Amino acid sequence: VLEERRAKYRSRCAALSAELTQLYNELGVPQSDRLEPAMDAVAEELSAETEEIQRLEVEVARQQKSAALLRPILELIRRRDAVMQQKVEFDMMASDPSRLTKMNKEPGFLIKEEKKRKKLQTQIQKTTKELQEAVQTWEAENGEPFLYNGGRYLDELSGKDVKSGRRSAVAVALRSARKTPDDAEKENKRESPASRAATGRTPSSSRRRALPTPVSAKGSAKRSKLGK
Repeated sequence: VLEERRAKYRSRCAALSAELTQLYNELGVPQSDRLEPAMDAVAEELSAETEEIQRLEVEVARQQKSAALLRPILELIRRRDAVMQQKVEFDMMASDPSRLTKMNKEPGFLIKEEKKRKKLQTQIQKTTKELQEAVQTWEAENGEPFLYNGGRYLDELSGKDVKSGRRSAVAVALRSARKTPDDAEKENKRESPASRAATGRTPSSSRRRALPTPVSAKGSAKRSKLGK
């Protein structure tokens, strides 16, 4: 009888846990805030098992209510994430050297590629703007920040905004992936202490030269030369 009760308890716990996980993922609840079911904590007393099941059912109902209230925003997040994933896949494809063969065989390949890039860029900008407006409205109505994955989602949107000019982690990863062993070896030689000593470069001066010169600085440099 005890084993049969344990089997039913674990089966019910597993079902509730799966439903909770799906809701947590949809709502962007961080791992530290998730309720962990006591799958193996089956006590001899039936009341302990009943309390655990009730605890999980209450949490499922609470998360279901949150998901229903936030459904419009969650749908926008899902749409934007899908477009962002398409952009990642497109960037990986565009960085593949084998695409050069398609350029030779398929007329207008680069034009089609650029059109797709612009289309994805437009979709990202559009969904980002819609999300920002929806989240700002929600925050104004509720008087608190909209949290997703453990942080304020507006801050995350600002960090990912395609207009911000910041390099994303994806862009950095793609650039690293395109490096060959020879490229890495050359870069290591350029940045070695012996190389810097021979050229009079320091790590900080090297980084400064690698950065793009601001427009205002370029204008100042030109005026300085004219003044001389």
